[in-house]
Amino acid sequence: MMIALAEFLKARGVTTAAMVHVDELFGLEQAAAWKALSRRRAFASSRRELPDRREGPAAGAARHQAKNPDAFIALSYPPDTFLITGQSKALAFNPKAFYAAWRGLPVYRDKMGVGTVEA
Repeated sequence: MMIALAEFLKARGVTTAAMVHVDELFGLEQAAAWKALSRRRAFASSRRELPDRREGPAAGAARHQAKNPDAFIALSYPPDTFLITGQSKALAFNPKAFYAAWRGLPVYRDKMGVGTVEA
């Protein structure tokens, strides 16, 4: 999954990326794969686990916005993904690429009013 994402982003001129991920097997494995790929493909990258729920998962997007990355990657589950996307829209955080990895695209598309870009 991360190999395809890295190729997609590189083809679109992305050189910097910020990531948030869940602290569970899905997020940890994908974040580790991204870390290895970003080094090999010369991406400047930062990542962090999703904040404690008391702080709110959308805080990850707000923190990364200040770094002005070309791409934002969220390896999260649906409730957090909706919050992260909504907060990003409210902050006008609009990097070249915004990637949210989870199943359920029609629900996400319909609720958030966003689409996808075909490779």
